[in-house]
Amino acid sequence: MPPSLLVEVSATLRCRKFLVLACVLAGLTLSTAILVVTPPRYLAVTTLEVQGLNENFMNMTAVDPQAGTGAYSPNSLNIETQIRIVESGSLRGPVVDRMLRETSPALPPQTGAIAQLRRFLHLHNGDAAESTRQAIAVANETLKAKNILGTRIIALSCESTNPEVSAAFVNALAADYISQVAEIHSLNAQKTSQWLAGQLEQTKAKLEQAEAKLADFVQKSGVPVVGDQETLADSKMHVLQGDLAALKAETITRKTMLDKVTNAPPEALPDIVQDADLKSYLSRMNDLKRERAVLLTKLTPEHTKVKDLDVQLAVLQTAFDKSRENVIARYRGDYDEAVKRETLMSSAYSGEASTIAAQSGKMAQYGMLKREVDILRLSLNSILQQTNQASIASALPADSVRIVDPAGPSGDIASPVTATVLSEGAAGGCVLGGAFAFVIERRRRRLQARKFADPGRSSTLLNIRELGVIPSIEEPRSQRLLGIPFTNRLLPATPEAGFMLKESFRMIVASLVRQNESLDHPQLVVVTSPGVGEGKTTIASNLARALSEIGRKVLLVNADLRRPQLDELFELSGAPGLSQVLSSEQSIDAAYLSGLIRYDAEAAVHLLPAGAMTEQIARLFYSSRMQLVLESLRKQFDCVLIDTPPLLHFAEARILGRMTDGVILVLRSGSTEESSALAARQMLAEDRITLVGAVLNDFKPAEKNAYRAYHYYGESAR
Repeated sequence: MPPSLLVEVSATLRCRKFLVLACVLAGLTLSTAILVVTPPRYLAVTTLEVQGLNENFMNMTAVDPQAGTGAYSPNSLNIETQIRIVESGSLRGPVVDRMLRETSPALPPQTGAIAQLRRFLHLHNGDAAESTRQAIAVANETLKAKNILGTRIIALSCESTNPEVSAAFVNALAADYISQVAEIHSLNAQKTSQWLAGQLEQTKAKLEQAEAKLADFVQKSGVPVVGDQETLADSKMHVLQGDLAALKAETITRKTMLDKVTNAPPEALPDIVQDADLKSYLSRMNDLKRERAVLLTKLTPEHTKVKDLDVQLAVLQTAFDKSRENVIARYRGDYDEAVKRETLMSSAYSGEASTIAAQSGKMAQYGMLKREVDILRLSLNSILQQTNQASIASALPADSVRIVDPAGPSGDIASPVTATVLSEGAAGGCVLGGAFAFVIERRRRRLQARKFADPGRSSTLLNIRELGVIPSIEEPRSQRLLGIPFTNRLLPATPEAGFMLKESFRMIVASLVRQNESLDHPQLVVVTSPGVGEGKTTIASNLARALSEIGRKVLLVNADLRRPQLDELFELSGAPGLSQVLSSEQSIDAAYLSGLIRYDAEAAVHLLPAGAMTEQIARLFYSSRMQLVLESLRKQFDCVLIDTPPLLHFAEARILGRMTDGVILVLRSGSTEESSALAARQMLAEDRITLVGAVLNDFKPAEKNAYRAYHYYGESAR
């Protein structure tokens, strides 16, 4: 963060610390409400180990249809598959139904201050059955299964409003999952055994039929066969028959291997064919993929290192695919070669059979029947052997998943954590309050930039003389908090501020005297401001006192009949004054006016109050009596200061400005808009009213010690 911005943020937070504190309290309140409304949840975790099976044990690959597919291997792909199975609705649904039927209704534990507050607010559910149903539903919704990195362990976890329910749910789910795995294995073994049993019965029936045909042929044909004695043709036929059977078995085996190699997943192929090159390529590709995943946590896919790994992976993938194609091609070649040899052997066998048929049709027929019997007998023996292996394999325990640590009920609340929620609420409130404060301060500064702030601005913008600058006085905290405006009659809170204020008005007097050296004659001056609340009444009263200090006979005229604050300031509210003079028909002379003018001994200032309120203000000020009153006052006093309503809102200042010697315009620092001051300046110029000058009121210097010298001199004066 730039230093300037840091300074700005720090200053904003100091200035708006109560707003930030209020937002923090609001965040804490909201967090507390969340804690009260949200029921506590308890975590339960069960861990499972996925164990691999030796598929070569008892030649299981020959009798298990899933052998070689990776279903029994504890690799990452299989573990991820098992995680999805555990999270499936088909497994969770029965567990939820069973728990709804079998779980005894019970209320969750109610301990701690939050629980007491929830019970006090009647937010506690007293129905044990409904509470248990909700606890089971929450456990079902929050179930998660994940693999512990680098292990074969699967962690099953869930949260529930009842710790007993959460533990029972994950334990029941784990038990059902293990039972399902064992059931699937048993079902596969049963199906395999049933299929082999059917094949065995069919082969037995075919063998019996073939043997019956052979015996019937021998009996009817009278072929001389004694034991194992055979002719030369029979001997050759026997050899060819054995070779052909072996070739058929080899063709079947190679066809089986070709199908397995062709359909096997790429990652399982090296283990099936036991190919070192494929294992090497696969291992290197996995290493590069892990390295690439690590790099992607810090780099983008477009980075050179990542691209280099992608190129290496592509090269290895190409080599792997090529080796895989070569392996498949080799097995396909072996199969084609076996088919070719079987075809050749069948041709040789057919030729020898034709020879035997030519020599003796009966011997040929006998040989064919005997060969059929021998082939069926070999098939029967092979199927019988596989049936025995399948029976043994199905009888072996094949539980590939076991429970490592069952879940137990926990008394610790997993969510929401009181400290975490409260800290997050406080932090969120702090951030939100800081953002609000920053926005408000920025907006205030933007508005402030369009207002008068520093001395000298009135001279440059309005092209008028700046008579003086009145410093700001810190108002009492009680009035500031209540929004009550702070006004005084040169009686500020501290002696230092009083000395500065007096000297500021003496500077205005010096400017007036220097500007108009003929102040020895009566002078009429209107004191006004562009808008309300800019301090014109206070300026007029204090300026009158400052003029009285130099020996001037000063009169304050309250011409603000709508809001006579000057009367309130001098405690003359309700006294007869200007409105009575203008509305009566009595002749205007010094004696008559003297009866209405009051003298304030403390300020050494004379005052003509506003008088009674009236709705005929415009008529009174436009009357000829107003001019007569001013002429009479000009003769009686050295200086007459007339307090009027705001210039831009009411016409009194403009009316009186044409009858007097000029107007003093009061501008409030940080409050008066520059556009309002320009409008007032333009209005006075259009009326050809003399603008004596401007006074900048309520100026707040950037440095608090800017007027320390005044305090020093003030103490010396005393």
